[in-house]
Amino acid sequence: MKKVLLFILSLLIIVAIAFIVFGTLQARFTQERFIDDLEGKAKAVAESMELSTSYALANNDSRSLNRLVQKFQKRKNLQGCIIYDKNGKILAITERFAFWKQKDMPYLPEVLTSQNPRGALEKFQEYSVYSYILPIVDDDNKTLGLVEVIYDTSYMFNILSVLWERISVILITLLVMIGVISFLVQRKIFILPIQDLTNLFHHFQTI
Repeated sequence: MKKVLLFILSLLIIVAIAFIVFGTLQARFTQERFIDDLEGKAKAVAESMELSTSYALANNDSRSLNRLVQKFQKRKNLQGCIIYDKNGKILAITERFAFWKQKDMPYLPEVLTSQNPRGALEKFQEYSVYSYILPIVDDDNKTLGLVEVIYDTSYMFNILSVLWERISVILITLLVMIGVISFLVQRKIFILPIQDLTNLFHHFQTI
């Protein structure tokens, strides 16, 4: 009896570990797929703004930069756009992401110096966004400024949360089913035969 119970317990533990590993891998794969998709979209948007932003920065045209950001804001509800000068100072920003002005951004000097684009998940206060920064460089390879495109990622974490809930429900259901089946098998193999022998023994005693 103890061996059977230990076997059932081991089976439940193995199933639970397997589902936890499977759930973790699936959630990680889903998140990476979302991030790759966001990076592709943000990169395309930033590059589409590169020429007009470069012209406005070269001519120190703040009105054009603000118009560019306002047009962006009307088209892209879940996105934000920020334009920086060559020193990392914000020149124009979409109203929806105005809170971004308060965020410390220690990575800006490195992007300005290296002239390499940067994409990463960023958190600030209760906000979670994907940020893609594209350096704006002139024909002489001098950095004029930066364009940062940010996406609200709250929907992504909502989807991941729903995914974990589904995996948890499946795991609990499977564990309950294994427990019920194990109980029925244990009852069939051990309990019922013992009951039959007990009844048979009582029957012979009454004869």
